[in-house]
Amino acid sequence: MAARDAHRCIGTPGGPCRPLPLGGSADRIGEVLQLSAALVRLSALESRLAGLRQFFSTLPSNADFTRAGSGIQQQIEAYQALSAELDRLDPAGAARRRAQEVGVMETLRRGLEAQRKEMKAQK
Repeated sequence: MAARDAHRCIGTPGGPCRPLPLGGSADRIGEVLQLSAALVRLSALESRLAGLRQFFSTLPSNADFTRAGSGIQQQIEAYQALSAELDRLDPAGAARRRAQEVGVMETLRRGLEAQRKEMKAQK
């Protein structure tokens, strides 16, 4: 596609570009714009989820989250909320996302388990 026509297509950043139906009805053009907005939102949510997954993957596998305080819990809640929203918007991609988070969730589970044990020992 020529550079001059780049503004006439829709698609996700880095993804395939589909030409806009320039001769379509106003309703059809509205549908295309809604689809484009949904794709952009989906792409942004996927990027945020990948960023959180990257953050979690850098944690040591034997991390004890007691020193992290509530910050780590907030990150986990944000991850769960993003994941649920993506599952709602893109149910077909849920299995792929679950496969990507396997190691990350195991690290989080161990860290939270250590945190709970520490909290019980302090009581």
